[in-house]
Amino acid sequence: MACHIYRTNFGYTSNMVPVVDNTVPQFSEIARDSINTFLKEIVKHWEGVRGGKDADAVHDMRVATRRLRASLSVFQPAFPPRHFEKFERKIAYLTDALGEARDTDVFLEFMNSHIEALTLEQSNQEFGLKEFVKHLEKRREAQQADLLKTLRRLDPEELQRDGERLLNDLPKDSTEKGVLDA
Repeated sequence: MACHIYRTNFGYTSNMVPVVDNTVPQFSEIARDSINTFLKEIVKHWEGVRGGKDADAVHDMRVATRRLRASLSVFQPAFPPRHFEKFERKIAYLTDALGEARDTDVFLEFMNSHIEALTLEQSNQEFGLKEFVKHLEKRREAQQADLLKTLRRLDPEELQRDGERLLNDLPKDSTEKGVLDA
């Protein structure tokens, strides 16, 4: 299904002539590009997240999973459900595990900056706040263990294969009839 631009002859709308614009990307091309981009971003940060010391990797992977889920939501009508639902569940599972870890990372960063900003008059609060930070760090370690279990269940190569399988369900070009063309 091609995009059409209408050109008028001498400004009269009654003589409109459709002109096919093949430079406009097709729906399936945009879906492929979007999904592939975010999948690559997820895999790019896999080792950093697995290492457990890089809060930015957790953040970046979580952002990529959320963007991938948003793309999947937009393009869902183009996919038959057989591969879509399984793939979307895997991404949701990963997003949830990353979210818990990321939330704790953000709170740890906030608490540490709060401790650093204590004035002399507030120094009596430092011990209690540092104890709370220790509690958060233990919590984050437990979340990292859970996140590692999730990463082991979701091998990055398998995730990419699942994504490719999903994308293979899309029409290849505008001449192939797809779900949205019916």
